[in-house]
Amino acid sequence: MKQSKLFSESEKLGKVGLSAVLVVSLLVVSGGFLQLFFINNAHAAALTEITATLSKYAPNTSSTMTIQFVTPTGISGAKDLTLTVGIDTATTKFQLPDDINFDDVDVATSSSATCSGASFTDIDLSGLATTTVQWKASFNTTTDILTLVYPGGGTTNATVPAATCMQIEIGSAATASTTGADFTNPTKVLGAGAADYYTITMGGTFGDSGTVTVAINDPSPSLTFAPAPILSFSANPTSITQGQTSTLVWSVANVLSCWTSGWSGTIANSGSQAVTPAQATTYTLTCFGLGGSVSQSLMITVAAAVATSTKVITIETTSTSTVPASFSADNPIVIRGISSNFRFQGYLKSGVEAVDVKNLQIILNSDPDTSLAQSGPGSPGNETNYFGSLTKRAVIKFQDKYADEILAPWQLTNGTGLVGKTTLAKLNKILGR
Repeated sequence: MKQSKLFSESEKLGKVGLSAVLVVSLLVVSGGFLQLFFINNAHAAALTEITATLSKYAPNTSSTMTIQFVTPTGISGAKDLTLTVGIDTATTKFQLPDDINFDDVDVATSSSATCSGASFTDIDLSGLATTTVQWKASFNTTTDILTLVYPGGGTTNATVPAATCMQIEIGSAATASTTGADFTNPTKVLGAGAADYYTITMGGTFGDSGTVTVAINDPSPSLTFAPAPILSFSANPTSITQGQTSTLVWSVANVLSCWTSGWSGTIANSGSQAVTPAQATTYTLTCFGLGGSVSQSLMITVAAAVATSTKVITIETTSTSTVPASFSADNPIVIRGISSNFRFQGYLKSGVEAVDVKNLQIILNSDPDTSLAQSGPGSPGNETNYFGSLTKRAVIKFQDKYADEILAPWQLTNGTGLVGKTTLAKLNKILGR
C-alpha cells in the first residue's frame, strides 16, 4: 500500500509540541494492545474519560487507533458543528496512506454516560457535503487534523446526546463503510525501554475539548511493569434523611490521576468530603496509574424528611398549680419537633426506651411546671428516648397538674409516674389527636 509522510518533519506550522502540553498518561499492555488514558482537570466543556488505544505499540508497525471520550455538551442543533482530531507533531510521525478518506474513519455514539461497557451506534459518514443524516469527514495534511462535520438540523441518528460517550476509529478498525486502511507507527526516537509519546488533541466548534497521549515503545523481555493502583472508597453513613450529611472517605496509592462521578473535588492520596444529596446518589471514584486502573462506586440512600408540626397549646390551670404569667392563656406555649401524624398509643413506664419517650419529654418540657431539667440530658433540646427517674418525676407533676382528667377517673389523689390510659388521652389531646 503506497504511503506518504502525512505528518512530515517540515510540517511545523500550527503544531503543538509535546513539551508544550501537560499530559498525564497510562500505558497498559495486554493481549498485544496498548491502552492510554488521560484525565483533564475538571472545568466546563472538558471531555472526560478520554482514552486512546493502538492495536500495536511497536515502532514501524501497521496499527489502528480507537479514541473514546465523554462529551458533556453533546453535538446537536441547527448549525453545522465541527469535531477535530489533531495528531502531535514530534520529530517522527505516524505514516498514513496517501488516499486516506472517510472510509478509513468510523464515528459512533452511545446512550451511555460512561465509556466503560458502552454500546455504540455508527454515524453515517461521507467525504462530500453533509446531509441531515450524514456527517462529513476529511483530513488536512497541512495541519495534521481530521475534521468531522455535524450537519446542522441533523436527524436524531446524526446527533450526539449530552453527557454520553463517543468513539472514533481510524484504520482497519473502521468497518462501518468498508474496512479502513491501517497507518504505520513512527520510528523509535528514544532508547530501548523509554517510550516516545504523541499527543492527540480533540476540539472544534461543538465546544468541548481535551487531549490524550499515545506511546510507542519496543517490546522487551526486560520491561518491568508498575504496581497496580490501590483504591479504598467508603461513605459514612450510607443512609441519611434529606438535609443530612454523609462523608466520603478515600485513600489511593500507585496512581497518577483520578476522576469523580456524582461529586466533584480534589483527590489527594487520602481525604474526605462531606456531601448532602437530595436523593439516592451513586458516587464513583476512578483512578489510573502506570500499573492499570481501578474504580469503586457506592450509593448513599436518602429518606424523605419526616414532617414535623408546630403545635400551639394553652397551658391549663388547676387548683394545685398556677401557670406563670409568661405562660398565660394569652401567651400559649409552642411545641416543636413532633411528627405531625404522631399519636401516643402504648403505655410508658420507667426503664422503657422508645421514640414515644422522647416525644413525651418534649411535651413535658414545653411547660415549666412539668419540665424534666434545666440542663443536661432530658432538658429542653436534649430530650432522649430513655424513661428514667427524671421522666418519672416530670410525669407525676403532669398527672398532678391535670388530676381531674388523669387521676380522678381512678379515684387517685397523687400521680403514679405510669403513663397509662388517661395520661395518654391527655397527651394526645394536647397534640390535637
